[in-house]
Amino acid sequence: MDSQVAPQFTAHPLIYRDEAVIALLATRAQSLGGEVALKASTLRRIADSMGLPSLDRYLRECQALKGAHVSAGEHGVSVEIEGSRISVRGALPPDGTWLGLAQSPGHVIVLIGVPPENSRTSVVDLRAMLSSRRAFGGRASVSLVFRRTASRYKFLGLDGSVQPTPTNDSVLFDSNVLIDLHAVAAGLLKNRDREVEIQELAMRTMHLDRIPGFGISELAWDRSRSEWNPQRAKELRSACSAWFDGGLARASDLNKVRDAYQRTLASGPAEGSGQEDRTYHTQLAFYACLLRLSTLWVEAQSSFRAKQRVQLYQEFSTWICEDLKVVLTYPLQIARDRLIGPQRTEAVTYVDGLLKFSKDHLKDLWGAAWDLMHLSLVDLAAEPEDILRTQGRPTSLVTADRSLPHLRDRIQPLNGAQLRGAHFTFMMSGNEIDRRLEPQRAKIEQIDTRFAELPLSRQPGIISRDDLMRLVRQEESRLEDKLATTRNSGIVASMNKK
Repeated sequence: MDSQVAPQFTAHPLIYRDEAVIALLATRAQSLGGEVALKASTLRRIADSMGLPSLDRYLRECQALKGAHVSAGEHGVSVEIEGSRISVRGALPPDGTWLGLAQSPGHVIVLIGVPPENSRTSVVDLRAMLSSRRAFGGRASVSLVFRRTASRYKFLGLDGSVQPTPTNDSVLFDSNVLIDLHAVAAGLLKNRDREVEIQELAMRTMHLDRIPGFGISELAWDRSRSEWNPQRAKELRSACSAWFDGGLARASDLNKVRDAYQRTLASGPAEGSGQEDRTYHTQLAFYACLLRLSTLWVEAQSSFRAKQRVQLYQEFSTWICEDLKVVLTYPLQIARDRLIGPQRTEAVTYVDGLLKFSKDHLKDLWGAAWDLMHLSLVDLAAEPEDILRTQGRPTSLVTADRSLPHLRDRIQPLNGAQLRGAHFTFMMSGNEIDRRLEPQRAKIEQIDTRFAELPLSRQPGIISRDDLMRLVRQEESRLEDKLATTRNSGIVASMNKK
C-alpha cells in the first residue's frame, strides 16, 4: 500500500448483478501531512500495490483474490486482503437478502474505489464507478457470523463516549476480554452463543492495533504473593496469537483457532521469570486510593448521616493531598460520587460495582485499580510520550465491565483536548450533592476550593515507589482491621447497602 497515503474506507454491503458485493468507498485519507482528499489516481496506485485489478461494469475481470477474506453478520463487515491493512470505518450490517446471496457460493465480491462527487451509495453509483474503471477488486471468501444478543463488550474512548463498535485505530484489552478470548481458544467455554460473541469481537478488532500486555500483567501478577506466573502469561499470549495471527480466515473457524492455540502453547518456554515484577506505579496509586475510600465507606454504609459524610469526604481529600501527594482524578470522582453525591442514581451504582466487598475484597480492589489504570492509559495515549506506543493515535478500551462505562461517562477530558504534560484538567460531570447535604454545602465548597488550587492528574507525582508500597500495605491493614471490627459488631459490609 502507498506509504504516503493511507485511506480509510466505509464498507457498504450491496447487491449488484445478483451478487453480494462489499464496496469499500474512500473519500478521505491520512498522509504524512495530515488528512487529505483522495484522488482516483492515488487509489489506483494503491490498488496496484495490493494486486487488485480494475473491474468493469460486467465484472468480467473479477477473479479470486489471494488471501482475501470477509466476515459479515449483524455486527457489520470486516475485510482482509493479504499483504495490506484495510482500515474500515462505518461498516453497515448487511440485510438478510445479502447474507443469503453470500452464503450459497461462499464468496463475495470486494471492491475498493472513490465514489463520484456528491454520489449516493446505491447500485447506480456502483455501476458508475465500474463503468469509469474507478473500482478495483475481486472475489473473497466469506464467513458469516451472527450475534444472537446485544454485545456485552463496549469500547470506551478518550471523548467519554461509550461505543458498541471500535472507532479508533488502537484497542486496549481489559483483562475480562483476555479471559474470554482464552476460554474459547482453550475450549473451556461451552456456551455457543458466548463463543459466537467472542469470535465476533475478535473479527471486529482484527485490523486494529491491539494492546493486550497490561491485561496480561493484571492476570499473571499475583498480588498476595508478589509473584509473576509465567505459564499464565504464556496461555494468554498464546490465545491472542491463535485469534489474531491467522487473520479472518482462521478466526472464522473455531477449530483452527483451538489448534493454533495448542501449537503455540506447546512451543517454547513460559514467558518471563518467576521474580519478574509487573506491578505499575500508577496502578499502585489507584489501589491505595481505593483502599482508603473503602475503609471510609465501611463507616458510612450502615446509615446516611450528613455531617459524617462530609467529614469522610474531607478525610479522603486530606489523605489524597498529604499522604499520596497527588490528586488523582478518577479516585476523586469516585469518592465524591459515593460519599456526597446523590445516592440513588447510576453515579453510585457504578461505584458499588467497582468497590464490592466479596470474600476476597483486596483482590476485588486490586482489579478495580487496574480498571482505572486502563482508563488512564486511554487518556495518556493522546500524549507524545505514549506508554502504549500508539504514536498519538486515539485508543479505546474494550471491556465487558458494566461499571466502567459509567465512570468513563462521568470523567471526560475538558473539551476533548489533548494536552501535554503529566497534569490534565478534567471536567467532572454532575458535581451535584445529595439534597440531604444542602445545609453542609458551604463546608463542601470549602473542601473543593483546595482542589481548585491544585492540578488534577492521572499519574502519581513525587511519591517514590517504596513509599507508595508502604502506603499500600498500611491501607490494606487499615481496611482489614475496619472490616474485622464491623463483622464483630454485627454490621454486614456490603457496598450494595445505601
